[in-house]
Amino acid sequence: MKRPDDKHETSMNTIEKAMQQLKSSTTEDKKVITAAARTEPERQVAAEQIVEAGRLADSNNISPATTTTSANYCELDFNELSRKGFLTPDIPDESLREEYRVIKRPLLNNARGKSAVPVAQGNLIVVTSAMPGEGKTYNSLNLAISFATEHDTHVLLIDGDVVKPTLTAILGLSDEPGLTDLLSGKINHVSDILYKTNMPKLTVIPAGKHHAHDTELLSSDKMRHLTEELAVRYSDRIVMFDAPPILATSHARVMAQYAGQIVLVVEAGKTLEYSIKDAISHIGSDKVVGVVLNKGRGAFGTSYYGSYGTYGAQASKEK
Repeated sequence: MKRPDDKHETSMNTIEKAMQQLKSSTTEDKKVITAAARTEPERQVAAEQIVEAGRLADSNNISPATTTTSANYCELDFNELSRKGFLTPDIPDESLREEYRVIKRPLLNNARGKSAVPVAQGNLIVVTSAMPGEGKTYNSLNLAISFATEHDTHVLLIDGDVVKPTLTAILGLSDEPGLTDLLSGKINHVSDILYKTNMPKLTVIPAGKHHAHDTELLSSDKMRHLTEELAVRYSDRIVMFDAPPILATSHARVMAQYAGQIVLVVEAGKTLEYSIKDAISHIGSDKVVGVVLNKGRGAFGTSYYGSYGTYGAQASKEK
């Protein structure tokens, strides 16, 4: 007779098997980190109504969790975010806060050059998923907020999902210029699309207006120069991109080439093993790849943090 958490264990076994196969087949430079995050079922249902609302309604119809008070400032409505299941600075649920501490710690170490092997542009992080609906935007915003609670860490969160800019809708910035406007030349300076928030260490850039050639914009020299400038000029800052699902469009694959670290969000009990392997195969072998198990539950209803394992060149040097 199966226990209630058997489905979760099966999902974890599938992910662990995929990681083990990647470990044996990876190139020398490939590094894969695994982790897990959990959200309460009732809280996750509310969060999904916003996070993956592209499957349910047009993003323009999503009620924003922010109030835009000026051209370059938006105020996060922490009560609304908390109600919809997001991490907030004063959230009473310590377990959710702790899970993102566990996830962010190796990312911070890589970004700050504290890992065993240096990670080029480690302060640039792309958050994606294999397929739509797995919680990448939920994790992007939660990670950004968690990073911003660090005493010495500033975060720039960019909505790179220019096809379905759910993060932009959550931020209440759907009508504001953003990334595509800068890349297309409609906006001349990156400072014009930087929006400060009521978290002093968190700044955001919305996706911008829809553009017919958005893939070409993301793969342009201007995008490459932008990411290089962000990595070098703001070397003490974490720059995060909420990217589209890696198997649904080519956008995330293009964006992955600019970042040193990739966070792949996997939904417990849903994401198939071959989808995980296929998604990671589209990421350059010189990247650090983190796999986050979303919507998972541990045995007896406890949260499951997962384990961090390093594969490839870094692992061989640590042994």
